[in-house]
Parts: sequence; C-alpha cells; structure tokens
Amino acid sequence: MHSFLPNILVGDQANQSSKYIFLAQFVWYTYDWLLSISEECEVATRLSWSIAIYFTSRVSALGQMLCLMLFRLVPIAGCTPLYAMAATFACLAGVSTSFLFFIRVRAVYLCSRSITVTFGALWIATIVFNITQYTTVHIEHIAGSQSCETINSYDGHTGLPSIGNVVYEFLVFLPSIGNVVYDTLVFLAISYRLAANMAPGNGWRARLQPLVKGKHLYIVSSALMRSGQLYYFATILVISANFVLMYSSLVPVDYRFLCLGAVSVFVNIMACRVFRGVALETMYANDSLARPSPTGTGIAAALQLATLPS
Repeated sequence: MHSFLPNILVGDQANQSSKYIFLAQFVWYTYDWLLSISEECEVATRLSWSIAIYFTSRVSALGQMLCLMLFRLVPIAGCTPLYAMAATFACLAGVSTSFLFFIRVRAVYLCSRSITVTFGALWIATIVFNITQYTTVHIEHIAGSQSCETINSYDGHTGLPSIGNVVYEFLVFLPSIGNVVYDTLVFLAISYRLAANMAPGNGWRARLQPLVKGKHLYIVSSALMRSGQLYYFATILVISANFVLMYSSLVPVDYRFLCLGAVSVFVNIMACRVFRGVALETMYANDSLARPSPTGTGIAAALQLATLPS
C-alpha cells in the first residue's frame, strides 16, 4: 500500500498545478486581447473574409481557455458536455489559425492553383490531426469530488499498458507534429518566393539579402517576411521545449502534458499578432502610397483584405 503513496502525492500536486496553469492561461490570453484591442478595432473596420477568420480564431481560443479553466476550477455535474465544448473550440481555433497561413502562402504565390491544392491538402491534414487528438481521452469525475479529469483512453486497452501509453503520447503530440511540418513548409515556401522575387541578382548571396536583412522588399512583402520569421522561430522554440518536457524521463508522468494548453495559447497569440501586423501594414501601404508596387498590390488582394460587401 505504501508503495503507491508517492504516486498519489504527485498526482494530487499535478492536479493542483493544472488548476493554476489553466487559470493563468485564461488570464494571459484575456490580457493579450486587452493589450491589442486598439489594433483589433482598427482591423475590424475593414471586415473581410480573412479578418473574419482571424476573429474566429481569437474567439475560439478564448472559449477554449474559458472551458478548460471551468473544467478544472468549478464543480461540474456533467463533465462530458463542457469538455466537448472545449474540444470544439480548440479544433475551431486550430483550424482557423492554420487557415490564416494557408491564405498567406496562397497570397504570396498569387493564388497559384498548384500551391492552393498542395497547401489546401496539408491544411486538411492538420484538421484530421487535431480531431484525432481528442480520441485519446475520456472524461470522468475525480474520485470523491465534482471536479473533472481526463483519462487516457488507451491505458489498458492494448493488452500492454506501456504500449497504450506510447499510443496515447503519440496521438496527443500528433497535432503539434502536424502543425510544425505545416508551418515549416509554409515558412520555406513564402521565404523562397519573396527572396526569388526581390533578389537583385541570381546568386545565393543576393537571394539571402531579402531573407536576412529584408533588403529590396516592398512594404507588404517585408511585413510578410519579418512576421513569418518571428512566428516561425518563436513557435518552434516553444514547441521544442514542450517536446522535451513531454518525453523527458526526469519529469513525472503527471506533469508531462500540463503545458500543452499554454503552448496552444502562445501559438495562437503569435499567429494572430503576425496576421494583425500584416493586415495593418497592408492597409497603411494602400492608403499612403500613390503608386503601390504591383507585387505588393497582388499579394494584398490575394490576402483577401478587401472589405466584405454589406
């Protein structure tokens, strides 16, 4: 009996830690939205399809954080409906955020059919990965309380608990793997296209100048390049750190998945920030330049930032 005591204590501590983390996630996301509200209002004045998707991503992420916070902090009679809402919000946030980058790469290639088909298929794959994640758990009340917890659906269902845990851990991290691959391909495709369009020569050094220094780029192209680099390297760093946390033998099992929600918050905040920045710079460029660049004008049009018809 005493051999189980350390595991029980670690589980209780992890449960308490998760309450703090989910509360912090909600406060963090709400605070970020309050800080950016002036920019959001400016973006909202020119409501377009892409901006509507942007706000869908924002609202869905906030809904996900709210549901997860309630899930941990508030006594609930029925756990399943609330978790279903959280999962729906999470999927919608992930799908709409990745679609913003689909619009982005499609715009840089001026709505190329091959790019649309290729990255459209990759976007659909990210949807499948996000949905698959939620097949890994079922919901139960914590024994002796009205608080809810997620349970590994594969634990003990494969005949060997260790195999069940491997399947669970793989499926939980699958959306992150899919998003990293998708983001990497989007980043490389956009960087290559912008560098090829704006390089003053044919040598590799000439093509590196737009990538490293932003030289020879028009306003819209420069905004796409700089914001893409910021998003990609920041999110890769955070996801890599979380990967180490999830699979490190030094971390107790109950703590390994506590930061998944925080990672999704960070990714959404960064994605929305870079989209908002490009949208605002595109609007300023169109309003202030008497003769915008043909490339920048084409990209701006393909970004679907034109106002929706009333």
